[in-house]
Amino acid sequence: MRSSLSAIFAFMVPVLVTAADVELFSTSMHKESAAPGVRLNYSMTFTEIERGEATSIVEIVYTPSRNPDEVDVLRGACGLMKARGEKFMLSTLRVVSREPLREEITFVKSAPEDFWKQMAAGIVSLTECEKNWLPKVPAN
Repeated sequence: MRSSLSAIFAFMVPVLVTAADVELFSTSMHKESAAPGVRLNYSMTFTEIERGEATSIVEIVYTPSRNPDEVDVLRGACGLMKARGEKFMLSTLRVVSREPLREEITFVKSAPEDFWKQMAAGIVSLTECEKNWLPKVPAN
């Protein structure tokens, strides 16, 4: 199983889209695998369509159509959190609609310092996102 996962490629390209007086976040990723017996070839777009003071509504589109991959959604949400300049978000997203798939992300201003207390409170930090979910940017 380990060798099949090594052939997975993911590309995340963040783009900021201007809408009225607010820049809305958009990113896309593509995953494919050439591993024997593994059929993985899809793209996902994650687009912020509405921004409130502490929330964002995002639309998630997979091509070809499929069920959302929670890791992809988390990566998109982490990118959005970073683009908004937020430090914490709730780990549970509220489904706004299923067709098209739209979810609401809630940002919070503070959280316990301890990672395990954050997890117990259902909070994801930007620090954890940068460590585990966002693409690594090479140092110059």
